Amino acid sequence: MPTPSILRTTTTMSEEGSRSASLSLREFDDLAGRLHFHLAPPQVDPVVLVEGKADELALSPIVPRERVFIAGSRSRVSEVGARLWELGDRDFVCVYDTDFDSGADFVACGFACHPYEGIDLENTILEMGVAERLVEAVASEQKLTASGGAEQVVDKARQAVAPLSSLRRANAVKQWGLPFDQVDLDKYIREDGSLDTDKYLRILLQKRPASASSAPPSVQDLQIAAQGSCATGLYRGRDILQILAKYLRMTFLRQKKNMGASPEALEAMVHVAASSVLALTEWAAELQRITGSKRMPAQ
Repeated sequence: MPTPSILRTTTTMSEEGSRSASLSLREFDDLAGRLHFHLAPPQVDPVVLVEGKADELALSPIVPRERVFIAGSRSRVSEVGARLWELGDRDFVCVYDTDFDSGADFVACGFACHPYEGIDLENTILEMGVAERLVEAVASEQKLTASGGAEQVVDKARQAVAPLSSLRRANAVKQWGLPFDQVDLDKYIREDGSLDTDKYLRILLQKRPASASSAPPSVQDLQIAAQGSCATGLYRGRDILQILAKYLRMTFLRQKKNMGASPEALEAMVHVAASSVLALTEWAAELQRITGSKRMPAQ
């Protein structure tokens, strides 16, 4: 996705006096309002809007942390960016998860955006070799060798997550309102490590709220969607981490003694690795170019 240039704006004293007049007290107390005043001259350094704390930590070697602001969610990043643009601010860039959609809500607003190259932060980091290193660190060495090594285990997990990724993409495009977070993925991982797609999508459809705005898809619709062509290596990070955590509790793999490799623990390990891995990428270099930052030592 081409990245629009950040356009600097100059504000005269009379314009500065009108900044507060354009904001209500409630808006002054929210992130957009605070940033509007933060970006007033003599402030010259662009700021970065991110979704959450993990993003802030991941960017810490790339952009000074005092210039990174947490919006709280992907939709809030878009909302705050749109409000800043409306107020005349241009010295900011939005970093966000693509989450299987086109990012049209960001592009349409015209402001600078720099989405992760994967579906989300975790997917981006895992596909840089971290998934394999994670399995090597946590799995029983004997079981891992018998399973063909870390690369083979991760490939198995990629194959298992592929139908789910295709479903997520179709859901984003067709706005089916499927409640993925209400279905326990663990229950639908077979003993061979594959996803029982038919059982999973049926329960997913059963849990779809009746109040959903769009017409409900049929089971056949979901079956066709699950067989879609979502590119290998594109998946929601937490989905594959949940699958890997399940593998580490299964007979064919197992985790090292007392490791406690829950999905949450694996995700925390990914977040720890994120800052040092991400800082070495062209993606990071482009973000620094956009924001005028200089590379800092990894923290």
